[in-house]
Amino acid sequence: MLLELQPPKNVIEIGRKMAQAIAGQPAWIESYTKLHSNLRPGESLPYHENLGVTEQEYDLLCETLEKTPLTPSVPCTLNIRDEGNGRFNLSVVGDPEELTAMSGLVIDANEMSVTFDGITATSWTKSESPANAPFRVDGIRWKTELETPNAENIETLFVRVGSNLKNGKGILMFRVLHVLDGEVLSQGEINLEWQR
Repeated sequence: MLLELQPPKNVIEIGRKMAQAIAGQPAWIESYTKLHSNLRPGESLPYHENLGVTEQEYDLLCETLEKTPLTPSVPCTLNIRDEGNGRFNLSVVGDPEELTAMSGLVIDANEMSVTFDGITATSWTKSESPANAPFRVDGIRWKTELETPNAENIETLFVRVGSNLKNGKGILMFRVLHVLDGEVLSQGEINLEWQR
């Protein structure tokens, strides 16, 4: 089952406004993010007027997203092909068709790495969500990104595989953004859950 964040419409609209403002200022958001690189995972950037929304709207967006759990939305199929030598190729089939574009994730159990679209993440850790998180996951997490990304070159890969601590189901969380010389090679995010 595909899982999605389903915040209220007014919060979605705030997110759209903010995304549009950020898209028009890539150099600023890059420097602003670097300025606050000491934030812990899950912490929001401090408010700034360049985000394109009011401070109250930004606070509402952050608070709502923090409290909104992922909910089942679309049935789909996760296929796992054993390639031998500890390598497994994952593909996703279902509607919407964009799911298919997220197929081709390779997990290497021997090397403890994940690869997608030419990006490989070798840094992994066991992870468990905080007790107060609306959606708690325990499992293995991989993440990699360029040390100095810019609007022309970005390589971000995030993969998490484990158990949903709320219901005991298996879960795969997968996010990728690959931009090379200004061309978007791959972009997307899926969160899948299945009965173990």
